[in-house]
Amino acid sequence: MDGISELLFPVANSASIRAIETASFSVEGASYPMMERAAQALFDQVCRRFQSVQKYTVLCGGGNNGGDGALLAALLFDHGMTVQVYDVASKARNGDAQKAWEVLLASGVDVRPSSELDGSADAAGVIVDAILGIGGREELQGEILRLCCWANRSRVSGARVLSVDAPTGLNVDSGQADLNAIIADVTVTFIEDKQGFYLRKGLVCAGSVICEKLNSVSIESPKLSFRFESSSIGKLSPCARYPVSHKGSYGHISVIGGDYGYGGAIIMAASGAARAGAGTVSVMTRERHIAPLLARSPSVMAVSSEDMPLTNALRNDDSILLVGPGLGREPWGEALFRQAMMLSCRKVIDADALYWLSVTPTLELQGNAVLTPHVGEAARLLELSVDDVSANLVNSAKSLSRRYSAVVVLKDVSSIIAAPDGRVVITGNPCPGLAKGGSGDVLSGMIASCLAYYSKPFEATVIAVAWHNYAAIRAGRALGDICMQPYELLEYLQV
Repeated sequence: MDGISELLFPVANSASIRAIETASFSVEGASYPMMERAAQALFDQVCRRFQSVQKYTVLCGGGNNGGDGALLAALLFDHGMTVQVYDVASKARNGDAQKAWEVLLASGVDVRPSSELDGSADAAGVIVDAILGIGGREELQGEILRLCCWANRSRVSGARVLSVDAPTGLNVDSGQADLNAIIADVTVTFIEDKQGFYLRKGLVCAGSVICEKLNSVSIESPKLSFRFESSSIGKLSPCARYPVSHKGSYGHISVIGGDYGYGGAIIMAASGAARAGAGTVSVMTRERHIAPLLARSPSVMAVSSEDMPLTNALRNDDSILLVGPGLGREPWGEALFRQAMMLSCRKVIDADALYWLSVTPTLELQGNAVLTPHVGEAARLLELSVDDVSANLVNSAKSLSRRYSAVVVLKDVSSIIAAPDGRVVITGNPCPGLAKGGSGDVLSGMIASCLAYYSKPFEATVIAVAWHNYAAIRAGRALGDICMQPYELLEYLQV
């Protein structure tokens, strides 16, 4: 991924973390030293982030995450802090967790069962969440649920919350979380960053994320996904032009769609392609949409689908074909879709073109397409439920990419871009202003444009998705997330 590789940060799922841990333990001959390093890393981060805080409440579960918390509590106490530990363990500890607990008990820290925590009184200072870590899943019950509610309420009242490795109640693979999952100000995570911190509720629950590698030995990591901060898009200068160039240097985009009632979709997609830098943009749509399209984007060349066949409208095989915005599910849209799929040019397949793809199982995409489904469209293509796709966004994107031999953009709060060779990039920060019809149309146009002048399809797609997100965040700040309209983000592309 030359060009963006230096801006990518690895993220792992829980299975990868356990594989790295196992390999590290095998080389070191013991696992407890890693727990000691985790506690020291936590202590160092506490000293940097909470320099003026003297009071700490540490919630310790019965596993190794609680062991990390126990050793941190002992370190804090040894350095003169006021520390109260509440034990949330539901069964006897063993192994490293028991060894750490013995260190805590010997330190003199006040340790009490969690049942003694007064849930009606909010805490001050810093609450340390060392209950479950990455071993937890999103459903909370009983005493753990009570403590999470208490910690979140205390945070609203002014306490700070630090989660150890992962906030309790957050699934670090999917980003899904219990309604009352811990909302941390800071998460200090270990070994590798976790993909779930950048998906769905993980974007809220994890807060500021600090990754401490911990390994004292060199371990080869399994193949990981990556994240790309959309705010880094300016470093790639997507708006830059070569001093000596012409419109042919930046490609030709042909946009197909806009059945009756869907004229806005084709206008926004064409505008997205034009404003993102394509050298030339052509549109084939219904006759009635051409006048408003040209009023909005006079640089676009438009032709009525009633006037000529699609094969005549395309200029050459170097065109990027964007098919789907406003295409509809009537015979008109199906006919255009089937004509488009017969062409050998590179394609972006969006919106209702994805519907037609899902009902054409024998169609092969020739390895030159980008698919842009949201979760519902992905579920239809994979023949799964929306819940199944939502529970594993990354694997769903990878499965789609392999099935269709295409780059896939699975659109969500953060988007997942997957390539057939297994590469995955997660990008995007929360932008409620994008939760409107038309956002995907603008994005598809931008993806087509970037494909036209970036040589590598996967890289071009990552850039387009991040650029779209960053522009939308800027538009939301300027106009308000409620008021901003998807086409208005095009005024904020300059970086």
